[in-house]
Parts: sequence; C-alpha cells; structure tokens
Amino acid sequence: MRLFQIMALSSAAISLGRAGIPVADTIVCLEGWGIARAGVLPLAKRQAASILSTAGIRIDWCEASSTGCPAQQGAIVIRVRFEGRTPEEYRTGALAEAFPYMPAGGAIKILYDRVASIAPRSHDKQAIILGHILAHEVTHVLQMSDGHSETGVMKAHWNADDYMAMLWKPLEFESGQAARIQQGLAARLGAAAR
Repeated sequence: MRLFQIMALSSAAISLGRAGIPVADTIVCLEGWGIARAGVLPLAKRQAASILSTAGIRIDWCEASSTGCPAQQGAIVIRVRFEGRTPEEYRTGALAEAFPYMPAGGAIKILYDRVASIAPRSHDKQAIILGHILAHEVTHVLQMSDGHSETGVMKAHWNADDYMAMLWKPLEFESGQAARIQQGLAARLGAAAR
C-alpha cells in the first residue's frame, strides 16, 4: 500500500511539472519558529520565495513535527532552526549561520533575537529582513558554498544603505549567481538520488 502511495505522489508531481505547474525542488523545514513575532514569518517566507524564484528556485515551506523534518524524494530538505538567546560573543554581528557542507539538505540557524533587534517595533521590516536572511542562507546551502558577493542578497554584511534598499525593493543576486545556484541544486539532487 505504501509503495502505491509513493508511486502515485511521484506520478502526480511529474504530471504537475509537465503541465507547467511548479513543483518544489527545495523544501525548507522550520524548527523553533514560534519565537518569531506574530505575522513576521508568513511575510518573510513570501519575501524569501520571491527572491529565490528569480534564480529559478521553487520553495515549499513546512514546519517540523516532533519527529523532525519530513524527507521527500526528488527534493532537497533544508532544516532551519530559530534561536532566541544568542550569546553576545557568539559570531558578533551575525544574524544567521548556514551549514552548507552537510550531507543531504544542509541546515541553517537563524539568530532571531538579533534579527528582531534591527527593527524591534515593525513586524513588516522584520519580515523583509528575515526574508532576505532566509534567501541568503538557503543560497549558501544550495550552492554548497560559504562564498559572498560584493553587493545584493549574497553580500557578507549588509549596511544601513542595504537595509533601506531592501525595504523598497528586494536585493538581487549578482550576475551569474543564478547559474551557480542551479548547479549546486543539481549536484545536491544528484547526490540525493544515489
């Protein structure tokens, strides 16, 4: 019975893809997200998905259950853990941390207390910043790289001008980054298929 269900789901996913309906190649599984301020996470997920879609990445979001994050054949599952009490001396200035070299889908740690401190009174601003952070860290995992760019989403450290810019229009990937993201995704999907 279980084999039949898996075959039916795989067949449905293939049919959707052929019909032009996007099928997610990346699943982002959220753990500890309850510490986020009300209304922030839905907006942040939309922002991150929109940014990543410019590189041809389709994201599905899920919340971790007590047994962890679900596996899905044909997709990369990235675990994102929200932390609320970051020690002051831990990676000073960092808002998140990606673990792009892990086998399977990789992992991300969001230092949410630091994110919230950037815009403590505005959940809209927090959501925009968090969306950019999610897109940035997911890109590290998909590229299997800790590299950064000079400008845009993948800049190592955003400054006040970058934060102001992202409030008006999402930061973009530099030229060539979309191809590198796609190459990394293909490599991860190939490794997962083995």
